[in-house]
Amino acid sequence: MQAHVHTLETQTHHATEAWRSNREQAYSEIYAHCAKGLGLSVAEKSLTERIAPSLDASHEPVIEQLRGILQQHCGDESTVLSPDVEKLVSCLMNYFLQVQAILSLACENQQHINSLMGRAEPEQAFDAADIDIHNLLQARETRKIPYLPDELQEVFGIRIAITQESIEIKGLKPLSC
Repeated sequence: MQAHVHTLETQTHHATEAWRSNREQAYSEIYAHCAKGLGLSVAEKSLTERIAPSLDASHEPVIEQLRGILQQHCGDESTVLSPDVEKLVSCLMNYFLQVQAILSLACENQQHINSLMGRAEPEQAFDAADIDIHNLLQARETRKIPYLPDELQEVFGIRIAITQESIEIKGLKPLSC
């Protein structure tokens, strides 16, 4: 994973805080123009507000499951939770929840487009893995940032499935300490 961190820090539009902020501003402007084109009002909430992670009590089972997996894999044999595990749980949940918010917004906008175009709703739900298609189509390994759930699968032996309604974690193989 360290090689991916190096790529992120040196070869992407998110390598510095200034670049990340610039990308966020560009995406916000694109969102505003798209919303205007769809006849929607964006004055209610900015893109940043719309895709902000939102944790609630319904996420507690996923948090506990993730905490257990990470503690088993990264913690020591004591029953005391590692602060590093807690940080990692927090970071991963933040990512999962933001992906859910992005999926929700994308699906909402796609419904508006389908309505305007007179198209039927898609038969298959849009999920987080579908977002990664952008990276797969780039096909330039040097600038490609891997899909985080794929990396988690490789490192921890778990499959993470994220839709706008759910976050599911499935163990693929027993973890050994």
